[in-house]
Amino acid sequence: MIFAGCPVDESVFTAWQRHWAPPSQPFFVSDALLKRLPPWPRFTRREFGESGVALSLHDTFTTYRVSDDPPWVVWLTYEAFSNLSHNEQFDLLGEQRTFGRAGVVHLDEVADQVEVNGIAELATGGLFVWWPKLWGLLHASEQERVLQKLVEADRLPCRRDELSAQDWHRIAARLPGARELAGSFLPESGGNCLATVMAAFGAPAVAERWVHPEPFGRWLGSFTLSGSARTVLAPPNLGDVLVWRDQNARIQHAAVSLGEGFVLHKEAQCWHVPRQVVSLKDALSRWRDDGYPSLYTPLKGLVLR
Repeated sequence: MIFAGCPVDESVFTAWQRHWAPPSQPFFVSDALLKRLPPWPRFTRREFGESGVALSLHDTFTTYRVSDDPPWVVWLTYEAFSNLSHNEQFDLLGEQRTFGRAGVVHLDEVADQVEVNGIAELATGGLFVWWPKLWGLLHASEQERVLQKLVEADRLPCRRDELSAQDWHRIAARLPGARELAGSFLPESGGNCLATVMAAFGAPAVAERWVHPEPFGRWLGSFTLSGSARTVLAPPNLGDVLVWRDQNARIQHAAVSLGEGFVLHKEAQCWHVPRQVVSLKDALSRWRDDGYPSLYTPLKGLVLR
């Protein structure tokens, strides 16, 4: 399998399927709807946030984008959901769409990827979520198409193959971890842009971790700078670390230059986001569009003490 120009290992794809169609899923519920549902255990939003839910599940259902309106969260299995009346199912799914919880799909939205007749009987008013039972009805090729569409949505293709063996030999002298990272996926959420930059330099045991701006900033401070940070006026050199900051100077994104107009980065911590080689021009354009137009700062000439 090749998604966004990156190979997907079979073990990684298997892990993704567990994230995409878990047997138990969170549903965000209004007070009004909760009164109509069975007396299931319910959790406040704060309790849900403090319950140690796996980061991969948060990313699958974009729980961090759910509006503040629904005060309750209930966890449901397919069996519990299927015991609801048609109206209760439809209203529950409708609230998820309204509140911004991902993973509630209309049959029309997957008609170009799967044979919808096979799953239509398990949809409610055309809406459904990917329960394991429903996911298992799909042919392997259909499962691949569904997850490929997720991975490649608003994602540039990786351009690692445009770098020659000689290029990678040159890159390895400064960035010993870069080639292994380039064009790879993780089985779980966690590894983000900051972790990817650190791992490219050979920092141990960090590639799969969610690194926050504070430790990343301390790590940058452990380097000797053979030049001061500067805004982008000229193409960065191999090994320059590119840092995008918001108006409060907080780090929002980072990449590392591979030279020749290419950078290595990972655009989010999500399990379905690859570690990519893209052009410097594209990286700058995408983050400018996200609201960081002039705060890009490459730190030139980083070398380990």
